[in-house]
Amino acid sequence: MSEKVHNEKENESQLRILYLYQILLKYSDQEHPMSTKELLQAMQDYHQISMHRTTLPKDIAALRDSGKRVL
Repeated sequence: MSEKVHNEKENESQLRILYLYQILLKYSDQEHPMSTKELLQAMQDYHQISMHRTTLPKDIAALRDSGKRVL
């Protein structure tokens, strides 16, 4: 994989994780958690990002690893 393609994929991944965090902040809290299905649909509806259900836990783990509090 060329460096350019690698950088583009990394940027897409970072944006996807940022968008996920924004959705979690705006639409969920401890009393109103979002299901996997709801999060995947929100990513599609608000950001036109289609994700596989197995990607979601990895992105949430990345948020936690970066110090963000995600329930």
